[in-house]
Amino acid sequence: MDFALSISDRVVLMENGVVQADIAPQVIRSPLEAPSLQRIREFMGVR
Repeated sequence: MDFALSISDRVVLMENGVVQADIAPQVIRSPLEAPSLQRIREFMGVR
C-alpha cells in the first residue's frame, strides 16, 4: 500500500456501497489519532 499512497491524491474507503472516508494520503500517515483513521490504517496495513 505504500506505493498506492505515494501516487494517490485521494483515498476513498467504501463499505457496503457507502463511502466511509475520502481523504488525502498524507492524513492517513499523519500522527492524528482519530478513530476513523485507525480503521483505515488497519485496513491498509499502515502503522
